Amino acid sequence: MLQILGKDMQKNLETKKEIRSRILKLRRAQSQEAILAASTAITEKLWALPAYKSAKNIYAYMDFSGEVKTQMIIEDALKTGKNVWLPRVHGDTMDFFLAEQEEDLQTGAFGILEPQGATMAGVEEMKDGFMVMPGVAFDADRNRAGFGGGYYDKYLEAYPELYTAAVAFEFQIVESVPSEETDIRPNVVITEERIYE
Repeated sequence: MLQILGKDMQKNLETKKEIRSRILKLRRAQSQEAILAASTAITEKLWALPAYKSAKNIYAYMDFSGEVKTQMIIEDALKTGKNVWLPRVHGDTMDFFLAEQEEDLQTGAFGILEPQGATMAGVEEMKDGFMVMPGVAFDADRNRAGFGGGYYDKYLEAYPELYTAAVAFEFQIVESVPSEETDIRPNVVITEERIYE
């Protein structure tokens, strides 16, 4: 029985791998103009969410390699007096640290800018926290395929009270993303065309 389960899980992982490969190829093919236009439309939808408006703590990511751009979200959050928390990866774990200005960022794991400050988000900050999540692919049921490291799943398992809004381009929405028990679905997925909830 265990062996059969193992094979099924392997099949799911391979399927996710195929989805990742196809979507990343599509993402690399997008022009900077198209990425910026779609990112702007996504950002405007995100700003309109009541959960974003009321949140005091915004957990964002630094966009990388053709992801939905997050600079406008980060700048708006800082301008409106919200705290901005950005991820820092250490080994197989990820934590969020306070980012007060661009100068606080340095290239870290995977070549992505990371905050260098010492103030780490804790349980207090989760109560009115809003997380902007990346992902490689999603389906209409909000199942998510990341890069395979499980960083967000592990973090959200520890802090389930965070409201999560994944941002993606419409071409990143696929028919079905295989899901496993440890996968955590975002509350909403926002694309330039619609909001999946």
